[in-house]
Amino acid sequence: MSIIEKTIKQKEFSFDKNIFNVEKTDYYTPKLFSGQAPGVFNTLTNDHPRIERLFKNLKAQDWDEQETLENSDAKILFKTLPQAHTEPMRRTLGFQWETDTLAGRSIALFAALATTFDRLFEIYIRIADNENLHARTYSEIIKISFDDPEAVLTSILQARETLYRLEKAGKVFSSMRKTLIDVECGLRQKDEHYYKEIFIFIVTLYCIERIQFLSSFAITFAYGDNGEFVAEANSIRRICIDEYEVHVRLGKYLITKFAEDAITLEGKLLASKEVKEVVDEIYQAELKSLEYQLETVRDTGLFGYTVNDFKTWIDYCAADVYKTLDIDPPFKVPTSHNLTYMESWINNDNFQQAPQEEDSINYIFSPLIRDDIGIIYPIKF
Repeated sequence: MSIIEKTIKQKEFSFDKNIFNVEKTDYYTPKLFSGQAPGVFNTLTNDHPRIERLFKNLKAQDWDEQETLENSDAKILFKTLPQAHTEPMRRTLGFQWETDTLAGRSIALFAALATTFDRLFEIYIRIADNENLHARTYSEIIKISFDDPEAVLTSILQARETLYRLEKAGKVFSSMRKTLIDVECGLRQKDEHYYKEIFIFIVTLYCIERIQFLSSFAITFAYGDNGEFVAEANSIRRICIDEYEVHVRLGKYLITKFAEDAITLEGKLLASKEVKEVVDEIYQAELKSLEYQLETVRDTGLFGYTVNDFKTWIDYCAADVYKTLDIDPPFKVPTSHNLTYMESWINNDNFQQAPQEEDSINYIFSPLIRDDIGIIYPIKF
């Protein structure tokens, strides 16, 4: 035995298991959130092939924030078109910029401290990076669209209506951050109340991506579909594809797979009341924010579309969330909507999926309910 081998054998290891768990034994029975602390990154088993496919899809979709902005005429449009007409675009960009920033930072910490399944950690880190890419894109759009982007940034940050729109998500994310740090520092245990907060975080992120982002894209794409801010709309279309094809699908999958054992099931059950409150508050905030987003075109409409048309689109998006969570929606689920341009802007022909398990994104534009019996059909992804 060499001197080095003897030294290693005699040395008593002192390795924080939260950094690298050398005593990990559940490599072949991993759990999403309630497993042992992570050890070596493990691909020996594939207990959640859906997560693996979503990760590979998002990785393949990577792009650069400046790719479609080279021919932007946004600065000219913001200068020459009536301010009342372009203001919804500016306000929507501000919301999207702030929200992607919030999501990216929150997801990264959540991935590092909450997950116990390597592939889930991996896709969350990828999504956090992806949200940062989205935030970079909005930042670039603001930079090239105005002579004084710093002044625009100041006005965006001062818009209390946007902050109200994000208030519920901000509270959930802040609480989750504190809980994760407390657990990491040994101040809290991973009990059923811990897993309740984990589940609420997953639901809140799902609501942001499925309700708030999808509803905001309707305003953006209205401009692009009518030949205005086309370069910006094309960039944001890539963001939309990332959000809907990967982020939303992951959120829905985790909601359905969360209860893997007794303690995560108890946490999910404890979260029921607060989950409904989260969804209802985010939905109501979206409706209220719509009045602000379209304030300057309330009387004239935006390219012929009324505030009510956009409200119906919000209901259309929110219906899937309520169905996923098995909660009765506080509105009559629409059977159709007038924003028909959304189909071509959201569709991504290049997205690869397993047909036997996942429906195309075009399925969102099929009727959500049966006219005769009013049953909401789930959008499978």
